[in-house]
Amino acid sequence: MTSKTSMTAARAPCGSIDKRLAYRIGYPMLPILPVKTSSQVFTPVFRDQVSFDKKVKAILCKLVEFKIHGFVHRFPHGTSPTGTLTFLVTSTYGLRSQADWSTCVVELRELIFKETRTQTAVEIVDKAVAFRFPPPKVIDCSQEDIITAASKVLSKVVEMICQHQWISIDILRWYFPDSVPLYQPAIVICARDASETLWWSDTLPKIRELLYKNGSHLRVALLFLDSLSLMIDKPLDTDKPNTWQKPDAAIACTMYASTGVNMGASIGRKDSEHSGTLGGAVQLKKDGETYNCGLTNCHVLLADTEIGLEQSSPPDPDIGDMKVMSPSDKDHTYSLKKRGKEFKKAKTELNTCSWQWCEVIEKMDELQRIEKSKEKTEASLNEAKDYGNKREIGTIYAASGYTTCSLGETMNEYGLDWSLIRLHPHSKIINVLSDFPGDMSIPPNTRVDTWMPIGIREKYRVAKRGRSSQWTIGKIGSLRSIINSFYLGPEDPSNMEQETIKVDGKVLFNGRPIVAHCIVGKGSRDFLKPGDSGALALLAPKDRNKHPGPSGTIVGLCYASNLSTRGAYMMSMEAVIESINKVTGGTVTFPRKYVPPASR
Repeated sequence: MTSKTSMTAARAPCGSIDKRLAYRIGYPMLPILPVKTSSQVFTPVFRDQVSFDKKVKAILCKLVEFKIHGFVHRFPHGTSPTGTLTFLVTSTYGLRSQADWSTCVVELRELIFKETRTQTAVEIVDKAVAFRFPPPKVIDCSQEDIITAASKVLSKVVEMICQHQWISIDILRWYFPDSVPLYQPAIVICARDASETLWWSDTLPKIRELLYKNGSHLRVALLFLDSLSLMIDKPLDTDKPNTWQKPDAAIACTMYASTGVNMGASIGRKDSEHSGTLGGAVQLKKDGETYNCGLTNCHVLLADTEIGLEQSSPPDPDIGDMKVMSPSDKDHTYSLKKRGKEFKKAKTELNTCSWQWCEVIEKMDELQRIEKSKEKTEASLNEAKDYGNKREIGTIYAASGYTTCSLGETMNEYGLDWSLIRLHPHSKIINVLSDFPGDMSIPPNTRVDTWMPIGIREKYRVAKRGRSSQWTIGKIGSLRSIINSFYLGPEDPSNMEQETIKVDGKVLFNGRPIVAHCIVGKGSRDFLKPGDSGALALLAPKDRNKHPGPSGTIVGLCYASNLSTRGAYMMSMEAVIESINKVTGGTVTFPRKYVPPASR
């Protein structure tokens, strides 16, 4: 190949430059955001690195500002890196960005090919969305125009994308670097096939046309997502101990409480490597008998069993023999090792200092401190050892499987994912909460003993206590999300982050789209982490006089997260209660339904 021909191969034709997003330009067509970035790559060898760096900066001087991240791998979540390198540059979007960035992409690609003779992708992207989208904001119940506009077109949008492998539809205030203000109300669609040309050439333009004809100012965002993630914790690779989520330190400290098991505690089935969260206490009356139970997700206890989750599991010996542990086997083993190391360290320090300082009067206070530390860590280790045989709190009583509950709405069915644990007589769930952070807005010693239906177009500020992230705060959107259960499939096994729903050819949730409530965490913190599955969403209003219910009232059961939107999902507690009554043939008497004073 002649040098002229080689240069032609390196130059990117204008038509092949990726301009699908105004704030992200590249060549060739780039993987759809959000993507993972790995800097552990073999970079091309340059004849003169200093000269190359100067030439790159000269090309990028057209940009308002920039940061060169160099050669990286950019690949979708749930997949492995390909061999293609990407030369990544982050910048700040401006009015001339698309034109200037396109020119820079062509010139950078020519330069890299000239210097290295390698075919490298080039990407220039707004710095705010380069590595992860900023957290979205929920649509407030006061924004009636947005709610009305979205409600009017949502069912039509579902029809328009039926030929695609879409996973979820959320109505959120989404971050668009090319907008003023930056957050705009949007229909946010996540899809496994988001890179397919049909989305960008046909489906998205048609959705935008639909919105325009209906006088809506909603925008549309399309993200890549392989599948929703169940917030269970399971180490997929035992040779890599850091691939599992450790329990929160505050949760770990109360694992062996003699007074009972706390809401938010670690639980798991005996001999299982899964760890999840104990939501809270449930009392069930059936045939004149009262059953004391605990509540969590069915995937926490049954996902790695032979029990078919495509249908519900009423009380039956097949599941009644399965024992439930708190803390889980994995967390108990971790706790023993951690406390053992702390004791060994304190003991070694004491022995060393005792020998060195035994006759130094000035060191006596320090020596006493070290001795107390040794006694404290020894007591902590003995506590875990002594509690080992008391961890069995009960057996699995019933489970929903991946079924649905309509609550009278034939077109909007909640996906169900709950499991009841029948507690042993000696087991007790503590439903009084007291360890709140300062911004939780829940009074000390709040008793969690009521639940309430969650109204559509209402405003809810909620909190949850989970095994992995303890207390987090979030807001529930005024419009429910739609989840396409048919495409809730497994991620690539190389992704160690969390366990995902596995379809295995079975029809789950009746094979239809289901609805769920989306929760967005406060600030930059995600509402759920792996291991938080089974946590209850509790009302945590700032202004109790403007909220539909009292603090600590249960509104939902959390079960999954969306890695792309950063939202968490919960099912309505009303749907959970109705389903428990139906599956068990009993009646839930605790928690009781909250009745507003005006209705009593």
